[in-house]
Amino acid sequence: DGDKFDAAGLHREASDRVAAVSVAQCGARIERRVVQELPFEERTWFIGEVVAARRSPEHLGDAALMCDREFYRIPGDAVASR
Repeated sequence: DGDKFDAAGLHREASDRVAAVSVAQCGARIERRVVQELPFEERTWFIGEVVAARRSPEHLGDAALMCDREFYRIPGDAVASR
């Protein structure tokens, strides 16, 4: 419930090629169009086609927050479990 952007202090920014908004604070963005949905156990996997990608000039990639199956990570270190 509630606005997750407001709760996290994030700002919306129009995407280039998709209807969904982007997070303005993200240094790198990949926009995708869903081309297939695959039911898999208790979740659905979405197969997408990349239709746009951009990177802020100041984004070097060494401070990126990433997530995998078990952890949120910054390059080289686990930050927290999911």
